Amino acid sequence: MKQKQSYIVGVAGGTGAGKTFLADMIKTARPEDTVVLSCDNYYKSLYDLLKVQNLLSTQDIQELEVFLKGERPNVFFDGQDMTEAGKNQGVLKFLEERNQFEEVKNRINFDLPEDIDFELLASHLKELQSGRSVPRVEHHFKWGGRSFYEEDRIEPKPIIVVEGLMILSDPDLRSVFDLSVFIEAAPDLRLLRRFARDIKPKSEGGRDLNLASEIKRYEEYVLPGWRQYVEPTKQYADMTLNSEKDGSFKEFVRLLSARIDSQGL
Repeated sequence: MKQKQSYIVGVAGGTGAGKTFLADMIKTARPEDTVVLSCDNYYKSLYDLLKVQNLLSTQDIQELEVFLKGERPNVFFDGQDMTEAGKNQGVLKFLEERNQFEEVKNRINFDLPEDIDFELLASHLKELQSGRSVPRVEHHFKWGGRSFYEEDRIEPKPIIVVEGLMILSDPDLRSVFDLSVFIEAAPDLRLLRRFARDIKPKSEGGRDLNLASEIKRYEEYVLPGWRQYVEPTKQYADMTLNSEKDGSFKEFVRLLSARIDSQGL
């Protein structure tokens, strides 16, 4: 049996719990040995999300398919079918011509497990764990598409950290993790952290979003998603950490580093 090349750590938890912060701490502690993958980049493309969430009527979907067939000569085409990039460009053009894009985009619920391409994420982790590089994936939340950067590949490292809200909801993905962690924090603290991040200007590392719209999204999508799809997955974690407890992250990073050294990775 071929020895694994990497140790994969899954970091889950609710919005604002501290997932990215912990992942960054691991990366900072062992910069040459660590690569971090965000599950946010493995959301399905706009074309797939429209269908998964029934964001268009049956008639609109039919008209979209007719429109895409007409757009074939004008977008990426691989000789047999539209590429993913081609479909997304076609969908974007279709919605913009109907002045529907902003309305549809605002109704996308990013707090459902079926939104995420867990199969692709798991396959990338298995490739990295076997010592092979994978293309960097980026989901563009502004317009709903995703890009695969073949020229900017992610190289395998001794430590691979995957962070995301619902990474423990998929059994196949869970089976890839060598260690899974669920981060806890008080709901009001997580909410404050989320709003502080989202309404901060982009020039300061925030997302420059509207507070009123973010409150609405939290009430309609984020909170129900937490209750139904995120919090119940804590049972699958190998351990839990409380981001409010001083020193808990630092101690975890120390213990993880010791485990990596003991395995000779």
